[in-house]
Amino acid sequence: MKLSRLMIPLTLFSLSLSPSLVHAQEAGKPPPVSPSEANMEALYNASTDIGRLRALNILKLTDAELDKIVIVVSDSQKAYQKQYKAMLTKLLLKLEPSLKKTKKDGLAGKDIDYEEETRKALDDLPKRVTVLDQDYAVRYVEQLKPLLTKVQITAAASFAKLERQKLNPEAKGTEDQWFNFYVNSIFSYGRLLPLLQEMQTARKAPKEKLEVPPPP
Repeated sequence: MKLSRLMIPLTLFSLSLSPSLVHAQEAGKPPPVSPSEANMEALYNASTDIGRLRALNILKLTDAELDKIVIVVSDSQKAYQKQYKAMLTKLLLKLEPSLKKTKKDGLAGKDIDYEEETRKALDDLPKRVTVLDQDYAVRYVEQLKPLLTKVQITAAASFAKLERQKLNPEAKGTEDQWFNFYVNSIFSYGRLLPLLQEMQTARKAPKEKLEVPPPP
């Protein structure tokens, strides 16, 4: 199964760590987070979550469907991270002598000049990551489609088409292509798993009772 050209490249689970966070992790201590920082992080997450919730809610998932999707996403993320880590570890160990020598030369004030093999391998890494990303995007489509009804698939495809055509009115595609685009766009979200788990929690929470005024 090939993905439509409508589908954009993605990095499923990328992390951008601040220097202070990296330093704290290296020291084996959790990074200090002030209440204001935690609140800002929560607000930022909310600002990015809302668009995904809008897209997910059009599926009108049952509790059982949501539970199954959480399992698919969780398992896929674990498998992806394992494969990505193995690929990166293999590459870095192969380049270890060259990288150490190049850094040593740089610290000594010499011109930085990667060996040709090292430069080529580092330049090729983003391409290999993209291939891995696309492979997992295909797997998402293959795993999610059987969990959804025809009505849900059509709703997802229609939503993706409508949103895309707001930016490019000439964009065209089949229902399958638009569904692929929907999955690729929504399920590449880095906070998808925690967001789905929040949806599960919200459904289990007691429903607020509406105050109904007595009849006149």
